[in-house]
Amino acid sequence: MQLDGYLESHYRYFPAELFQTYVLYKRELFEEEYKKLFCKYPDCIVVEENDFHSDFLEIVNKVDTKYILFGVDDVAYFDSVDLGLIDETFDSYPDDIFGFSLRCGQNILESGKDEINDIAVRGQTIHRVNWVLGQTATTRYPFELCATIYRTPLIQEIISSTQNNNPIFKRLFTPGSLLIRVLGKVTSVRSILKFFGYFYSPNTVESWNCRWCQHNSGKLPNYLYFQKICASAI
Repeated sequence: MQLDGYLESHYRYFPAELFQTYVLYKRELFEEEYKKLFCKYPDCIVVEENDFHSDFLEIVNKVDTKYILFGVDDVAYFDSVDLGLIDETFDSYPDDIFGFSLRCGQNILESGKDEINDIAVRGQTIHRVNWVLGQTATTRYPFELCATIYRTPLIQEIISSTQNNNPIFKRLFTPGSLLIRVLGKVTSVRSILKFFGYFYSPNTVESWNCRWCQHNSGKLPNYLYFQKICASAI
């Protein structure tokens, strides 16, 4: 039901022909319901989760769109921003835009805690906030799976940087590897995966990559741009 609501709201406000939509899902108890849902949205590329880490990386690495917009099924859209305007914003400010947020709006402006800069793009007012100096839970959390549009190469670079890319470690310690499956029978493997940076769930892919961005802010663009809030978590 939540995924249906997310997709319905997403396609209501953002044209389906401009998106490649991948759905990574865990079947669990609702196989028949998922089948009905995916028939309703035939443009979606559906991936049944086998190993979240590997499945997620495969999708991110083969995406051929200019931008990535993550989504989670407890979010709903209630408004939109002109995608052409967002594209022009990225092109006009390539060196300092980390992402274009659809979850920031008057709530940020009214908090009074962050300095908001206004700029004009195509005659429209766009706001930006320095996430490195962020004073609220929203503004200092730049990498998220909710409603921010990012350049695809930047996301691929961040995710690659958070992991240990030693080929031996990747073979031995990634989620789903034989060693991890064996260790999982006798102990919790989360601390091992965390040590090597190998996320294993949506929560860890978000929180660990966000933490890496916060600790390596000097390597990344400093600003989140936004115009108005367009989505809400339910």
